[in-house]
Amino acid sequence: MYIYSLLLYVKNTLNPPVEITSKFNGTVLMFDCALNSSIALTSTGYIYSWGDGYYGTLADGSTSDNNIPYNNTIYWGFTTGETLAFLEASYHGIAVTTTGRVLTWGYNDYGQLGDNSQVQAPAPAPIDFPIYTTVDSVVFTEYNAMISVYTPERVGYVFNGWYLDKELTVAYVFGTMPAYDFELYASWVVE
Repeated sequence: MYIYSLLLYVKNTLNPPVEITSKFNGTVLMFDCALNSSIALTSTGYIYSWGDGYYGTLADGSTSDNNIPYNNTIYWGFTTGETLAFLEASYHGIAVTTTGRVLTWGYNDYGQLGDNSQVQAPAPAPIDFPIYTTVDSVVFTEYNAMISVYTPERVGYVFNGWYLDKELTVAYVFGTMPAYDFELYASWVVE
């Protein structure tokens, strides 16, 4: 795949598209182009960004511009083997990692980063929100039998009980196997 950038320019004079494939370590697997900036993930797991960094849009820990692709992987806080599964960026960005973490960065005047603030974030940071877990491998064969509590595990969190509502206000009390289908929601507390 050849990657071309329209963001490389000489002051006040737009250039035709310029091939920048050689600027990356690895093949570009995923990229997003915003109005004034671009970001890409390569096959080696590196993340590159370039263009306008005014609100922290380049996810490189600064608000500076970069006129060439810059490897900013160090700012993402990946765990071993973790990389991006989804990426969308503009004046603010959101990414989902292969371990399910959600990271946001950039412009935040209206709280769009989901971090309960209105402060710009120049580097990707994880956001916490209720996680709804689907458990479809537990099978009960005997109606009215006593059932035990299934306790899920999540790295960095402590399980805090099962609830009947998404708002986590009505706790579920385990007893005998119910005669009807229903959904349960897990509550988590950060360790």
